[in-house]
Amino acid sequence: AELTTFSSSVAGDTQVAAILALLLSLVAITIYLWFRFSGMTFGIAATIALFHDVFFTLGAVAVGAYLSRTGIGRGLMLVDFKINLTMIAAFLTIIGYSLNDTIVVFDRIREVRGKNPKITWEMVNLSLNQTLSRTLLTSVTTIITSTILYFFGGEGLRGFAYSLTLGILVGTYSSIYNASPILYLWDVAIAKKNPALSLVGMANAENARARVTATQRASRYKSDLPSAAPISTSAPEPEVKRILRPRDAYDDASSAFDHGVSSPSRNTRSVP
Repeated sequence: AELTTFSSSVAGDTQVAAILALLLSLVAITIYLWFRFSGMTFGIAATIALFHDVFFTLGAVAVGAYLSRTGIGRGLMLVDFKINLTMIAAFLTIIGYSLNDTIVVFDRIREVRGKNPKITWEMVNLSLNQTLSRTLLTSVTTIITSTILYFFGGEGLRGFAYSLTLGILVGTYSSIYNASPILYLWDVAIAKKNPALSLVGMANAENARARVTATQRASRYKSDLPSAAPISTSAPEPEVKRILRPRDAYDDASSAFDHGVSSPSRNTRSVP
């Protein structure tokens, strides 16, 4: 058999490349969530939860390597796990899987919130209850598959399956109990320190921009209208008609009689 060895410089370069891959993936996820949910709070909350998942799984790998020298470890088929490219692939898979569960919960929180810019505990609790069955069913199915891979996949895939099983388990409870509370608490803290960066402040700024845009569109539409002849605002004087009352009719008749209209008594001669 041929034994291949690498110098410490090659191992150091691989280690640096693995760390950079993890950090760049977390940064890219934060930027994506920032644009996806139109807020920095969602990206920061998801990134903090992902850091928790990765470091917890890394600690579990160290514990598994320590227990491999004991009887319990040998009974669980634990070995002295090494951080290699296969383990890095497991960590990246954990990040993607945990992020998927977190995005599902965050998206439901956004739907429950609706047009209300403020997130409350009731919204978070309702969103978690609505997505709990989906999260548990998906995670349990994947954990069963990775557990079978751990015991029957051979020693070459044992480290990958070990990290993936524990990472999915940690990522499931992290999406439920870490990411959503961090989202709420982070937004409350930002609202106290800088209201403009909170979800409420960003929603108010968005509404203000929408009002300005609507005003500009209305002014442009008004300026594009063809000029019309000036319209006179003075209305013609209405024709005044005299309404004769009974008393006025009597006065007119008396006036006509006085100016020459003779009565029967004047035109009648007296009979001797």
